[in-house]
Amino acid sequence: MKKNIKFISLFIFILMFLMTILLINKFAFKISAQQTTTTTTQTTTQKVQVVDLSNFAYSFVNFSSNYATLQSKLKSSSYNIEEKDINSPNGKFLIIAEKKLNFMTEKLYLYFDYKKNLIYFQVSFLCEDAYTRKPLEKLYQQLVDKLNTKYGESQNKDYGYYKKTDTVEVVLFPIYPFKNSIEIQAKNVTLFNQYSTEYMAEMEKGMNQEVSSIVNTF
Repeated sequence: MKKNIKFISLFIFILMFLMTILLINKFAFKISAQQTTTTTTQTTTQKVQVVDLSNFAYSFVNFSSNYATLQSKLKSSSYNIEEKDINSPNGKFLIIAEKKLNFMTEKLYLYFDYKKNLIYFQVSFLCEDAYTRKPLEKLYQQLVDKLNTKYGESQNKDYGYYKKTDTVEVVLFPIYPFKNSIEIQAKNVTLFNQYSTEYMAEMEKGMNQEVSSIVNTF
């Protein structure tokens, strides 16, 4: 009889011990699952936090900078620069800046309106003939990834990257087999459209004056 009591007591003790371990493991798993869910939620939140396209910039080049500021920074950053008064549909003034890198040549084309506000710029990278396109292709793919991550998903799959808002338009052109360069362009839509209107009005005025001058000679 005593042996049976001891056996039953031992059995109950083992059963209680196993149930305790089971409850502890279940509780630990629940906490771990909650932590995993929290981490996943935080990671997802981080992924959707993109930078507003109005803040688009390349190095120190952005639409908050004017002619004098960019001219000074380009010179202090060892770019070879050329300044032109072009009076074209893309801008009134143009700065072309160039810098040779180890594997590529970097070129900037900065267009300004009549007040010398930056309205449009292009950044291009050219592979020298002595090298293959490998550094260019690597740069292109990483640019595609970076732009999609930083500024949100591209709106047009025909480009490496394309996105347009009410204020800014950004285009990364595809890397074509026959080209040895890649280009990315950014446009301040508001200022560019304003300049285009002023430019067309000036062209119309000049044309009318020339026509009138010719007619008056008869």
